[in-house]
Amino acid sequence: MKWHPKTHCIQAIVFKVILSVSLISHRVYAEEISTKKDPNSEVKLSEALEMAVRENPELKATFQKKEEAQANTSRAVSGIFPTLSAFAQAELKQDAASSPAALFGGDPYNSYGVGLSLEQSIFRGGRLWSGVDTALKREEIAELQYSQKKRDLIEKVIETFYQVLLIDLEVKTHLDQQKIQEDLLKVSKRQLRFGTVRELEPLRIQTKLALLVPRIEQSKNELQLQAATLANLLGKNQTESITVAGNLKPSEPLMKLAERYRDLSVAESSLEEKLQALAIDEYGASSTFDFAQNYPQVLLNAQIQKLTTAKMELLSDDTTSWNVGLKLSIPLFTGLSSVFERRAIYAKTLELQNQEQKIKDDAALRRLRANRNLKLALLRINTSEKTLEIAKRSLAVARKDHRLGRATYTPVAEASDSLVAAELDLHQSYFDLIHGLSSVCVAYGLGFDELLSAVHVDSGNLLDKPKETSER
Repeated sequence: MKWHPKTHCIQAIVFKVILSVSLISHRVYAEEISTKKDPNSEVKLSEALEMAVRENPELKATFQKKEEAQANTSRAVSGIFPTLSAFAQAELKQDAASSPAALFGGDPYNSYGVGLSLEQSIFRGGRLWSGVDTALKREEIAELQYSQKKRDLIEKVIETFYQVLLIDLEVKTHLDQQKIQEDLLKVSKRQLRFGTVRELEPLRIQTKLALLVPRIEQSKNELQLQAATLANLLGKNQTESITVAGNLKPSEPLMKLAERYRDLSVAESSLEEKLQALAIDEYGASSTFDFAQNYPQVLLNAQIQKLTTAKMELLSDDTTSWNVGLKLSIPLFTGLSSVFERRAIYAKTLELQNQEQKIKDDAALRRLRANRNLKLALLRINTSEKTLEIAKRSLAVARKDHRLGRATYTPVAEASDSLVAAELDLHQSYFDLIHGLSSVCVAYGLGFDELLSAVHVDSGNLLDKPKETSER
């Protein structure tokens, strides 16, 4: 096909119209983003954390498990005490007439009885105290599981909160890039009218602008997804609109805290390690409880009762009878089940001990990874801030040369891309610092008090109980 100037001009005009429509729609989209934010509906990090601790359904469920474990401990303790029961009966009887001891000559008669019965376990092969010990260990495990769930929730809320801020800055970076390209397009069109540039240059800028639209749309979708994730953590409906208020750039106290945490060497036992140690102790107590059925058992029985055939005689001392005794039960043969039960207990104990070693190794690796990531985040912040300043100066010089006609669009495009990359890298390094600090707090068992204080959050406002339970 031969090239024709008119055909080329028509194609260029059509391409310009399409790009202009896309740019107009993009401006409308940018206005929608800026007008959706309501300062009254913005959520601060402190409010987000308080809301999550109060409203998160998973944390509520874990808290109820803790209360259930406390109730089970009281129930286990009650098994140590004697069992006292009262009974009363009224029957119509008839003895065999041929029996020498037949009452009323074998005719029907009434029988009445009242009494008290007492049972007390004296020895059950360690079953009594091991049952209490098992319940106490399970209560401690439930308490640690609640602390673990709360810790993980706070870490996730902090991460998601700053992830929203990160993506919001990404959208703003692309919007700033769009404004720069629009200014360049105006300059390029003016130069085209004076014949100082070719027609290709404005088309390249318009193409650059058109490519920014899907990038902003993608960032918008990611922002909505992260906002929905944060709403889910806060116990809200995922369709509710939520806007965060905060600053991704670390404050001076936060930087000092990061410098202090970067060289940590001594760590407390993590919650996972404590939980596994308690799991081993709990299994030892529960296996003692289960195996106690293979040992002799001694039970104390006592009973006092009144039996008579006339209701009026129930008040007479002559109808009173009582008995006290001990009952010894010795298992002789249970099909060798106790032998295999011992083997199962031994194997399970070794399994739990191996799991404990694996958890300790994972905790050590987690501490190493958190420490290295924090050091890398500090290094990236220093280098990214310098890189961003250089990229800004480079773009300013390139735009000036382009405006004066001393340079083409190519160096401006390269400088613009470098500026975007430098801004995104700096914002990512800010986020990595926050994430690294929270990971160090978790890995070293430090808690979040110092971190939240550095970002001006009062950790004392984080309640220990969910909202419903505290109200009740």
